[in-house]
Amino acid sequence: MKCCKVIGTYFSNNRIDRPYHRPDHEDVCWSTHIQFGVGPHGVLAMLKDIVSLEKNTDAGVDMDTIIVNSDNGFLEGNKYLNNLQNLKTKNGKIIVVERENIGGQFGGYNVVYQKFKNDYDFWLFTEDDIIITGYEYYKKLIAQLGSRKNNTAYALIGVVDRPDFPRHACSACMLIYKTILKKVDHIPYPIENDIVTRIHEGEIAFSTAIYNAGFQLVYEGPGIYLVTKEWPFKVDYCLPYRQLIDENGSVNNFLKTDFMCRGD
Repeated sequence: MKCCKVIGTYFSNNRIDRPYHRPDHEDVCWSTHIQFGVGPHGVLAMLKDIVSLEKNTDAGVDMDTIIVNSDNGFLEGNKYLNNLQNLKTKNGKIIVVERENIGGQFGGYNVVYQKFKNDYDFWLFTEDDIIITGYEYYKKLIAQLGSRKNNTAYALIGVVDRPDFPRHACSACMLIYKTILKKVDHIPYPIENDIVTRIHEGEIAFSTAIYNAGFQLVYEGPGIYLVTKEWPFKVDYCLPYRQLIDENGSVNNFLKTDFMCRGD
């Protein structure tokens, strides 16, 4: 069994820094994961930490990490990523895909899938500032799907379900078996770059394509379905990058925790 984790990244000048705690919530909220990494250098620093995690975390399966960069001409970042090509990780290697910034992360997901569709059994999609990790996390996620892998995709963060947003996997952060992706065949992505279009024609459309192909979407974490507004970000195997840094000080400290060493 061969697995991959696809991480979409972009050295944006527009990402802003704001606290991940909202005034109306005591806990971390999912929407604020995007608010870390001021400017392209902040994103580059975050990617270096991600690479450290990939090199030192045992995912429990044979897994490659595919970083897809929506190129915006940030030469320092591009050079760093190019030097990562085929770098050995704990469970496989890093593959870097550079592509024109069309369709944001979802355009990147589609490029990667079309290129490697016959190479992997399980696909895990995430953004650069949603850290999916933990001792043998990939093995445990596959076990949670069990026999449902042929007809069900797993939404890691949660399922958005409210009147103004059709039911979909939050941030399109999903674990998907190859049978489902082969039936979907094309990962939808937006052409326009405004945030509303990105949500509807990317994040929502990806889940809709799974439903339309006759498959289901599940979430079994400790959160709740989003029926009115945001819920606390409490998930077994993923957390915002900023939360990881704020609570542990550094990735090196995080790697020493029981969660990373034994999965406790």
